[in-house]
Amino acid sequence: MDLVITHLLDEPVANLIALAGLFFLFVAAVGKISGKVEPDRAGRVICGLLGLILIPVGLMLHAAQDSKGEPRPPKYSGRTGRSDHGATKANNVEAMKRNE
Repeated sequence: MDLVITHLLDEPVANLIALAGLFFLFVAAVGKISGKVEPDRAGRVICGLLGLILIPVGLMLHAAQDSKGEPRPPKYSGRTGRSDHGATKANNVEAMKRNE
């Protein structure tokens, strides 16, 4: 669970907003999620509207971040011991220390 939270905190805000929009659309379409989430008719409509608002907002924010051209540092994948660019974990730690 800690790994999931760590990865979610590393994600850009635009991706999280779009993901939340998809979740709200899912709740609006399905309605009940194994007894944990049971919105009534008005709740489903509100979830649908919120999802339809959050997805385009997340996509616009994502497009705005891409147009700035700001490079993101490589992330450590955890499984292979290498980042997205093939550097070892030790190299990533050294690079992070240099950036501080």
